[in-house]
Amino acid sequence: MYAIQVPAKKLIIDNGDKVKIWRRGPLKKDERTGIPSYWSADNSGEGPEIAEVINEYWLHVWGKYEVSELREGWKYEIHFVMKLKHDLEMESLGKFILDVPGGISQQNIESLYMKPKEKWVEVKVGEFVAQNRKGNLEFHFYASDDDTIRKSGICILGARIVPVFFPRLNIPSVPAKTTC
Repeated sequence: MYAIQVPAKKLIIDNGDKVKIWRRGPLKKDERTGIPSYWSADNSGEGPEIAEVINEYWLHVWGKYEVSELREGWKYEIHFVMKLKHDLEMESLGKFILDVPGGISQQNIESLYMKPKEKWVEVKVGEFVAQNRKGNLEFHFYASDDDTIRKSGICILGARIVPVFFPRLNIPSVPAKTTC
């Protein structure tokens, strides 16, 4: 299996069922522009679903995926696919954690304020080689450990598990050199 999508509706979101804190559901028509071409919609015809944080103080989004579904020996990266709005409100740093079966854990700290606004971007969680054929990968996004600071303006399309040789968003391609 090559690239895998974990859509927003399959992610676990702390307080994700509270409508005053999160908006979950299909993208509205005017929100669909700029969705990455690799992201497929579900079969409902309504387009991809998102999870948008409206007013949250403790932000934790996570997902899991069975390692046995991946090709053994292949190197993979995991990314959250998200859009940061112009009215983004949170601490300056987001924390992304990848837990691989066998007790291996990686942490990536990213400044979300430095990412483009109103565009879908991929934020890397971590990378690993699929070796252990049992257990789940777990990937997490925390806004911070401070639950006194309000968070809003983040739309999450889902997560993506990709072999490292696949193209990514936000990474310019280098033209191949030609020889005569």
